[in-house]
Amino acid sequence: MWTLTHGSTVVLQTDPGPADGRAPGRTADLSLFYFASASGTEGSASGAAYRLLLEGAGFADRHGFEAVWTPERHFHAFGGIFPNPSVIGAALATATERIAIRAGSVVLPLHDPVRVVEEWSVVDNLSGGRAGISVASGWQADDFVLAPGNYAERKQVMLDGIATLRTLWSGAPVERPNGHGRTTAVRTLPRPVQDELPLWVTAAGSPDTFRAAGESGCNVLTHLLGQDLEQLAEKVAVYRRARQEAGHQGPGRVTLMVHTFLGEDPEAIREAVRGPFRDYLASSLGLLAGLARSMGLGDDLSALPDDDLNTLLDHAFDRFYGTAALFGTVDQAVTLLDAIADTGVDEVAALIDFGMDEDAVLDSLPLLARARELHAARPAEAEPALPELIRRHKVTRLQCTPSQAAMILAEPGGPEALAELSLLLLGGEELPAALAERLTQLTSARIQNMYGPTETTIWSSTHRVGPDGRVLIGRPIANTRMYVLDSQGTLVPPGAPGELHIAGDGVSRGYLKRPELTEERFLPDPFAAVPGERMYRTGDLVRLRPEGTLEFIGRTDHQVKVRGFRIELGEIEAALLSHPDVAQAAATTHGTGVARRIDGYAVLRPGSRLTETSLRAHLDTRLPGYMSPASLQLLDELPYTPNGKIDRRALPEPTASGTDRAGRLAPRGLTEMRLALLWQEILGERSVGVRDNFFHLGGNSVLAVVLLAEVERQFGRRLPLSVLFQGPTVAQMAVALQSGAADTDRQSLVRLRPGGEVPLFLLPGAGGNLVYFNDLAAHLPEQLMLYGLQPLFTEDTTSQTLVAELAEQYLPLVLSAAPQGPYHLVGHSFGGHIALELATRLRAAGHEVRLLGMLDTAAPLPERRHATADWGHVDWLVALARVFERIFGCRLDITHERLRELDEAAQLAAFRDTLREQSVLPPEFDDDVRLRGFIRAYIADQHSLYVPAVPYEGTLTFFRAAELHPDNVPPDELAWILDDEARGWGRFTAGPVEVRETPGDHLSMLTGPHVGQLAKLIGEHIEL
Repeated sequence: MWTLTHGSTVVLQTDPGPADGRAPGRTADLSLFYFASASGTEGSASGAAYRLLLEGAGFADRHGFEAVWTPERHFHAFGGIFPNPSVIGAALATATERIAIRAGSVVLPLHDPVRVVEEWSVVDNLSGGRAGISVASGWQADDFVLAPGNYAERKQVMLDGIATLRTLWSGAPVERPNGHGRTTAVRTLPRPVQDELPLWVTAAGSPDTFRAAGESGCNVLTHLLGQDLEQLAEKVAVYRRARQEAGHQGPGRVTLMVHTFLGEDPEAIREAVRGPFRDYLASSLGLLAGLARSMGLGDDLSALPDDDLNTLLDHAFDRFYGTAALFGTVDQAVTLLDAIADTGVDEVAALIDFGMDEDAVLDSLPLLARARELHAARPAEAEPALPELIRRHKVTRLQCTPSQAAMILAEPGGPEALAELSLLLLGGEELPAALAERLTQLTSARIQNMYGPTETTIWSSTHRVGPDGRVLIGRPIANTRMYVLDSQGTLVPPGAPGELHIAGDGVSRGYLKRPELTEERFLPDPFAAVPGERMYRTGDLVRLRPEGTLEFIGRTDHQVKVRGFRIELGEIEAALLSHPDVAQAAATTHGTGVARRIDGYAVLRPGSRLTETSLRAHLDTRLPGYMSPASLQLLDELPYTPNGKIDRRALPEPTASGTDRAGRLAPRGLTEMRLALLWQEILGERSVGVRDNFFHLGGNSVLAVVLLAEVERQFGRRLPLSVLFQGPTVAQMAVALQSGAADTDRQSLVRLRPGGEVPLFLLPGAGGNLVYFNDLAAHLPEQLMLYGLQPLFTEDTTSQTLVAELAEQYLPLVLSAAPQGPYHLVGHSFGGHIALELATRLRAAGHEVRLLGMLDTAAPLPERRHATADWGHVDWLVALARVFERIFGCRLDITHERLRELDEAAQLAAFRDTLREQSVLPPEFDDDVRLRGFIRAYIADQHSLYVPAVPYEGTLTFFRAAELHPDNVPPDELAWILDDEARGWGRFTAGPVEVRETPGDHLSMLTGPHVGQLAKLIGEHIEL
């Protein structure tokens, strides 16, 4: 009222809110789509094969639907009654009056674009200008008996054909050879009614196809087979961005095909569609298998065992029902239509002919029309955006929350709009100093930080933010009093911290129907002039500055706000302490704004072997997801202040470890590493942890089949689908592979990730375990074809001739993988010695070695062997345990004292059991022979007697770790190498030694956050 009564115009951002429970948003047009599965492929067809098509199209034409879509299919029951969409389109043109007639799709590489334009010009004339087509590259190899020469380059043929279609449709000629072999210019007839042919590109889900459609200026036709709505929204954004960047006008049009059948009773509908839809999916498996086989991903899915096939179909049906198909009631359909439209889809094409009784389908169309009407009546999104409102109404004063101010800054035109203000009032939440500083630099407006809890009627104090961006609570507003009190209710002197209490006219009566809480927070005001007045205890810790302003310090009750949730850290600490093995616990937050996160800490009781993983599982049963700590750390003790309270500011920030900041557990063995990389490729994920759920990451039944086919190709063993559905994690799949006959790690040459063109061979140290390259493989340039070389773990490994034997073993594998070269070899630690020997032998054979890289490899100086010459079995197990601790960021109870009293077999068992308890045991090391072989290989690495026979004549690139870990300090007799930039390697080369320093130490250089810089340095040394 103050603003109105003082002559200001008040502009409110419109928020229509929900209408009948529905949120405002976009709407999409509704069409019909036909893709029938023919009931038979032999004998004569019935005379009613197209009844559902014609009667359904007539209904859609009369009831405001957008279009009727029909496909092109050949030689298969799946859609086989639609071999030529232009013929079908001509029939529909004469049977309808207003509805658009579209092909979904014309497989353009099967046809000469001249014929396509001729046929669809006829449809355009018959329909009065209602024709449109989507073009596809084709996916079934058997279809290409019509044009076998186009199959290999079908996608490019399609893209080239689009330009030809547009040329001919516009009336311009194209050149073709005639019967005499002479080139002649041809124009198509009849001339179409529309000046421009509406064109779509059919996209099965690849972002590249969406991008190509945008670049070509076409629309997009897609479906939900293999993608969900969230993924679709991302691809729609890719399409529209590509379209805009290519300079095309307008946003384009996205059409989504969705299977559809509506009724009155949701349970009855579910049972009615289950059988026909499963049969429909079963008829489509041949197509999916054809795709998989053409990509080298597996055999014909029709050969699946019945149990696997039923598992696949049941899973597909459950996925589609309710989330990817318009099945159910009108209300359910409207909800899904709203969600689809919010992804950016402009048109929903309802596929209705998937095997349901034709009369039932026709009877259900009025319900679909009703759903269309209700969806079209959805309230529109609130418009315009705040920057536009500010500009349109010439706003000079703005009140909003700091979060909203940050969002305005991120919107197009937002900074310019805020720069025009004369007054900016920010309140409702804490104002971050960084945001305040940015705003003061952006605008000359007076910026006021408004402070006050809801309990004291919103605002209680205000402070003008100065040019330095410093944020203070300020001074109380009129009719408001503020006291800074200690725990005894006594006023504290200026500069001393205390809890803020607010009194005055703004203090509310209390909490509705919560007398206990009211009594706790609303206290008698002992400083009031009028008896009976109350003050509100805020829980905010503040101090009074010398000039009389208040400064916010923190919360006295450890209440924080993270991602919009107000959270009591004490509840998290109580949940941690509820575990019997936890003696002390603390929780705090790190980061600011949307990056703010909760981190938990625990001190275990003496003798406990509780792991972070087990403790997190315990928390998951006691805390909602938004309160779950992003990381957990087990500490020896908690930091305390001098007065004996937990010092939360001294709690360590989370560090990179085997479990990353999102709780994601990194691969612990080669099998898990290879599987994780495979999952990343198939799911399109940058990182996959061994306990991530395949289906939670976006996997579905189709991708499950593709995954298992690729697993069979890479690991030589076919797993049933039930393995993935019952154990949908990398760790569980690795166990399934290890428990059977699959030989997953007994090969020396291992492809570390798919794709790439330039070969790079990586050679590990630490006993030859390639898992240590997991993070590096994920960060190296995509153009690199990554291979790993590893020794086979046996019990007869010795140090005498180890390097020469491994080089002899690896050389033919390298030559077979990359017969022509040039060669790029990078070895870590002891692996660098093998890389050097391999490079020497390759050069001697006349091959070019462009990169010999040493990742902090110690030069083969004889003094190094003396330090471990007298070590026994226990010493080596303890040393290996320290390596595992550094790699996986965990604590292992493997000590000399614990192992010394055990025999060698029991020592090995204790070593393995401890690694398993901490979830860092590579699955393949469950086997005694392989575990012993790994340990012996590690010992042989450390005792290697290798010295190069001749100095290396090429360039040796030494990637030196910037930090020296205590475990890697050289013995006294080699202290001189710390002053040598090349760490002694100059003694073993005739050519130059190029030194590149990379962050981290000997092991942490291979993990986050350092590995990205190492990958960048390696990439700079390879010509891509």
